[in-house]
Amino acid sequence: MRNAFDLVRIAAHKNHRISAERMAELLGVPASTFYKWVEETRMPVDKLALFEHIAGCHAVTAYLAHRAHLLVIQIPRGRGAAPQDINTLQSVLNDSAGALIAFNAGTLPADTTMSRLTAGMEALAYHREDVRKHAQPELDLEG
Repeated sequence: MRNAFDLVRIAAHKNHRISAERMAELLGVPASTFYKWVEETRMPVDKLALFEHIAGCHAVTAYLAHRAHLLVIQIPRGRGAAPQDINTLQSVLNDSAGALIAFNAGTLPADTTMSRLTAGMEALAYHREDVRKHAQPELDLEG
């Protein structure tokens, strides 16, 4: 959980140049409250959703979902994959298979293996959903 909170905070600063003080202001709380939440890795759910939205990083949500043994995927729009997307998928799946081989050979710990397998399953699930939505693609309202 600590790492997930840090990833969101770092993303806010790296991607949007949002300081901790500015983040607190955007969340509508005093900076001391924000610092306490981050230090204790506790935050009200409504503020957590806003925290991740502002940062453009959903690491805490992904952590909580993975902890509950759930897969998390970005919602595809049904626009199809570019060749680079397929190459990335192949790389992730190859890494997943390699992790499983290494685990069974006793050279990779279970937690690392599970993390890499989860990444492969999520990547494949994303492309499966993209294919399913292909007949009725969503409008690109963000770009």
